[in-house]
Amino acid sequence: MAEGTNAGRGRIPALDGVRGIAILWVMLHHFSRLDPGGAAVDRVYAQLAATGRIGVDLFFVLSGFLITRILVDTRGSAGYFRAFYGRRLLRIVPVYYVAILLALTLLPRLLGPDAPVAGLGERQGWFWLYGVNYLIAREGWEAAAGMEHFWSLAVEEQFYLVWPLVVAAVSAPALLALSLAGVAAAPLLRGWTLLAGGGYEDLYVAAHLRFDGFLVGAAISVALRRFGDPARLRPWAAAVV
Repeated sequence: MAEGTNAGRGRIPALDGVRGIAILWVMLHHFSRLDPGGAAVDRVYAQLAATGRIGVDLFFVLSGFLITRILVDTRGSAGYFRAFYGRRLLRIVPVYYVAILLALTLLPRLLGPDAPVAGLGERQGWFWLYGVNYLIAREGWEAAAGMEHFWSLAVEEQFYLVWPLVVAAVSAPALLALSLAGVAAAPLLRGWTLLAGGGYEDLYVAAHLRFDGFLVGAAISVALRRFGDPARLRPWAAAVV
């Protein structure tokens, strides 16, 4: 989900470990049967597995960090937008579209007309346009019919659509301030959405309500670039967490 850690100014091996933790955490959540009413060990395991969705937040932070690192390093260069969007297009779109095509054509034939994926055809535009997260926000998880896991990819692609424009338009200090302001504003925006009648799906999958994860990573990336030595940021880590 996140951009490769070997991009930009050298590889950061520790981030591969962060990505591995995020993957395992999400898999623990999705591949576990949660039974909070069972034995004590079952309840503990269920509580642990239920936290696996935090792995998605880790991915968002990691993506924000890596993408901002790449964009800040390359802004002002010739072909800034072409290089970034071209890389994203070649990296994600072909595999994603093959998966959607198979889900719309092959899976209904294999699983039968009563399979949940058989009803995706009438909503396929949301998938082709990377809008499945807003489909879920609008109609609920069942509207994505077994392909709901693509919501997080849609959020990432929507972030990638906007963020290069922002990085190109503002200075590094302004980018750091903007990122921190977005992190602070996101919980307020989620609260306002809830008070206005929004549901759980809106809060969880809508890109404009989930950008703070990316912005945390972006703020770390810009701060490391400005202050150089990570040790100068370490005293703030515990307070931020």
